Amino acid sequence: MKRIIFTTLFFVNLHPVIAADVLILDRAIEIAIGNNPEIAAAKGRVDAEHSMVISQGWPEAPMAGWMKEEKLNFMEVNNGPMNFWLVSQKVEFPLELIYKSSSQRQRAFASEQELLTTKWDVRRQVVTSYYNLYSLEKTLTLLNALREIFRDMARIVEARRGTGQAPQQDEMKIHVEQTKLENDLILTEQEHAVALAQLNAAMNRDADAKVVLPSGEIKTPQTNGNLGELRDTELSETPEIKRAKFLSEAANFSKESAKWKLGPTTLFSFRKPFTNDEPGAYGLNVEISIPLWFLMKEIPEINAATSLAIEADSKLTRALRSTQVDFVALSTKVQTTSKLLTIYETALIPQTSTTFKSSRAAYQAGQINFIELLDSERSYYASQITFYQLLTQYVEVLSRLEQLLGRTLSTIPTGGIS
Repeated sequence: MKRIIFTTLFFVNLHPVIAADVLILDRAIEIAIGNNPEIAAAKGRVDAEHSMVISQGWPEAPMAGWMKEEKLNFMEVNNGPMNFWLVSQKVEFPLELIYKSSSQRQRAFASEQELLTTKWDVRRQVVTSYYNLYSLEKTLTLLNALREIFRDMARIVEARRGTGQAPQQDEMKIHVEQTKLENDLILTEQEHAVALAQLNAAMNRDADAKVVLPSGEIKTPQTNGNLGELRDTELSETPEIKRAKFLSEAANFSKESAKWKLGPTTLFSFRKPFTNDEPGAYGLNVEISIPLWFLMKEIPEINAATSLAIEADSKLTRALRSTQVDFVALSTKVQTTSKLLTIYETALIPQTSTTFKSSRAAYQAGQINFIELLDSERSYYASQITFYQLLTQYVEVLSRLEQLLGRTLSTIPTGGIS
């Protein structure tokens, strides 16, 4: 009895450790969002851009100094040299500062959209690599099972050929299929190693770090609502378009700021003597800039800012058109791949399974030849492998579409992206 209790407690205590080793998709996305260096870099850019908003609209730092005058005027000749402390402040034209600050604020907003796009992109990498790794593991399981079946079939064929019940072509055929299968296994193992490295890279881990996926079947992601209604989706709020809009507004604010460089910049200065001075003596100075060299300085800057604004506006138009094309392509692929998965799940795999089972029975009864049995078996396993390949493609295009729109369309977890 004590032994039973001890064994029970041992496995109860061991279970959380085992469960913790299994990497579910939700946890993989959370790890990537929290640790990915691309996201960390984008966050740093956002903080930097926001930190510069106030500074762009603030005057330059005042200047403080000391000055000595000797025998420059009659009072200094009589009283001796005079020492002054002085303070000066340069103030750019207010509208120039306002537009500079507004331009920087739009760039900060654009960096936020870039951060959001980066998060969705990392999520796409994780989801695609995760399902690809899962599909390849399932494929390896199927290929290894097929390898055992081919070995059994090879032994049967060799035995039947020894008794004259099977032709030599059957033995040659099964050996050819075994060789092809070994090639497929080698290539699949290579793809598995790459998928593992990609998943670990997205989570900022070593490429060869061990990943244990759930042992059971992972369900195919379901879409929220009717995919056919995606055509009515408003694309103006997608992260890429919003980023292009903010950059366009920033460039246009910079253009206005450049125009107001022709406005006067004012320099205020105050001077107060502190040796050999008369009571109440001080000096006040106001200077205003004159854009005398505007043909060589301000006007070229205005022209450059105008050209950059045209470039930003053109990029916004291109982003709109590019997003429309990507949306049509991705939404169409999602719908098509979803239909193909349904066909494989509900029709093709069950049909090939039934055909394979009946072919084995018919072969044992001597009603069909070995080649027909081999074809039905190959079709059955090929349909399952193709299903997992389609699943990876479906998840990839669906996650790309969600990245494009900046919102979730399916049961795939988001990892807390906001």
